[in-house]
Amino acid sequence: MQTSEVKLIIGEAPPVMFSLSGLQLVPDRAINILGILVIWTWFPLLVACLPNWTERVLFVLASFTVCSIQHVQFCVNHFAADVYVGSPKGNDWLPRCHLRSVLPVVQELCKKHNSPYNSLSFYEANKWTLRSAALEAMDFSPPVPKNLLWEAVNTQG
Repeated sequence: MQTSEVKLIIGEAPPVMFSLSGLQLVPDRAINILGILVIWTWFPLLVACLPNWTERVLFVLASFTVCSIQHVQFCVNHFAADVYVGSPKGNDWLPRCHLRSVLPVVQELCKKHNSPYNSLSFYEANKWTLRSAALEAMDFSPPVPKNLLWEAVNTQG
């Protein structure tokens, strides 16, 4: 099978090696691969510039710790509740930095239309995320069989 014959594979994202093999149309594939190569070349070189192994290990641990904090924030924002990813072009009128100033109006509008408005503290949001992850892990129902036909039928939702 040649690369030009395969235009699109429908379904969940395939493993990285499958994407690198050329069997899927990936936008800006060369830029993505270049970025990965640059990061995995630059980071070890940066660590190698530190004077001793103690500082190298501490730097890597600190780096991964900071990244894990950011990862927790991403998990809170994306995994605890359904997230609407796509927004129409006309919806770019309110930057997130102005949310606090219009928050009472948004809450009142949600109340008026009986629409749920969830606002949790960071601790509560993490608790909610972990609870939903635990419930998902305890779900022993057999998964829906997925194959190419199933994915093709359910591409539009």
